[in-house]
Parts: sequence; structure tokens; C-alpha cells
Amino acid sequence: MPGVTQVIFGATQLLPEDVKGSKVLDVGACDFNGSIGPLIQAWKPSEYLGVDIIAGPGVDVVCSADDLVARFGPDRFDIVLCIEMLEHTPNWRRSIQNMKEVLKPGGIFLATTRSLGYPCHGFPNDYWRYEKEDLARIFADFQISTLIKDPGDPGIFIKAIKPEIWRPISTNEICLYCVMTGDRVPELPEDYKKQNYFRRLATKQRLKEAFHRFVLACGRIVTKILKVG
Repeated sequence: MPGVTQVIFGATQLLPEDVKGSKVLDVGACDFNGSIGPLIQAWKPSEYLGVDIIAGPGVDVVCSADDLVARFGPDRFDIVLCIEMLEHTPNWRRSIQNMKEVLKPGGIFLATTRSLGYPCHGFPNDYWRYEKEDLARIFADFQISTLIKDPGDPGIFIKAIKPEIWRPISTNEICLYCVMTGDRVPELPEDYKKQNYFRRLATKQRLKEAFHRFVLACGRIVTKILKVG
């Protein structure tokens, strides 16, 4: 879900002439509570596709970021957006590689993501925290035009251009800070779904749902009492 600073970043880093007549892919597009999609669509792209792993508002195609090339083919889009999604993908290397590949040479990649210090969010899949130096290394095969910290919450914004002659780099040696392990690791543990991290999140979610049901029940009881009175 993009906040004010993320939308401002998109609005200032993309020009209407960048978008008009272009093919745009929005990765992680489900509109839970706000989206950059309406702004981009107002600038009249020739094609705007929102993809996510679940169906919902703003989602045109249900597809994992890991499978973008298989679904759409390489060099397909002029602009690839990835707003507040990178921290939620288990296999960040594969997801980012797919986004790089579906982008046309000369195309624009625009992303926002979270850094260390941002609280865990998005039950149950919040895995990674990125710093400026991480994205600088990951996108060393692109021309980075903007790489800044979120002026609000801990996070990073990036705009990068795919070179006309693109020479992919290996990211195998790059480690990211993992929320569930509490340190920098190259990838998630094989048994990550069984980790205490996820059990704690599941317990927290169940307690939250139980409290919500309790509040609703109390509300119904109070309403009945007031009606009787």
C-alpha cells in the first residue's frame, strides 16, 4: 500500500509524456488501501496491467513476480512499477530478475520498499529490508537516476533505466536483512514457513481477529440494552 511519499515519488519521477502511449506493468498492484494506479492511468498509457499473487481491486492478472517472463515474455513493457512489494517476495532475486527482463531496453523501473527500522507488516509475508547500498548493488546493471531514502518512514526509493545493451549481473553474493532471522542472509531458510516468526505472526493475527469479534459482540449487546431502555 503506497503512502503519500511513495505517490509523490511516482508523480515526480515519472512525467506524463513518459507514460502516455507506453506499456506499463504494475507489480504488486492489489489496492488494499490506496494505489498509484489511478495516477498512472490518468496519463493515458497504451496498456496498463496490474499483477499480484491474489485477485483484488487493481489486479488485472494474478501472477507471481517470479513468473513475469513466463507470462508476458521478455522486453515487453516500457515502464515497470513495484510499489511497496519487494519486501514481501520470498525469492527477491528471482522476482527482481523477472522485472528486469520484462522491461524493454531504455525502459523505466520505479520502485519503493522498506528499510531496517520499519515494523513488520503485511501478515504473513514480510521478509526483507533494503538499504541504499543494497539496491545500488542489485541494480548495478541498470542506469540508476534516482536512489533516495523515504523522507517519511524507513524506506528506499529507486528509479533506474534499463540500458539499450543490457548485461545482467549476478546477485548471488548479495545478502539482505531478513525480518524473520534478524540478520543479513542470502536467502530465506528452507523451513522458513515453520519458523517461530510465522507462528508469532499467526498468533498475533488470531488474537487481533478474536479482539475484533469481541468488540463487535459488545457493540451488539450495548445496542440491545439501549433499545430495551
